[in-house]
Amino acid sequence: MRKKELKKFSFVFVMSGQKGFHIGFHLVIELSQFLNKFNAALVWLGASKGYGLNFYVEKAKTNLKIDNLILPGILRGEEYYSWLNVPMSFY
Repeated sequence: MRKKELKKFSFVFVMSGQKGFHIGFHLVIELSQFLNKFNAALVWLGASKGYGLNFYVEKAKTNLKIDNLILPGILRGEEYYSWLNVPMSFY
């Protein structure tokens, strides 16, 4: 998903950090489904430490047709900071 496509959401949250159990990455599917009720999106910027966990989230996202969870992965420099300009809230 491109940043301009986020305009369809009323609210955008951004999380920045390594994807892992200790940060709660395993909860993003449930959180995205909740946010969808409010036309809100969640963007998670960061690397994947647990490949199995990342695989689970990607598969669940596809199978459940979740379009409000955006996982651009590792971004560097200007591209990373441009994503930080998108949200209305940052965690």
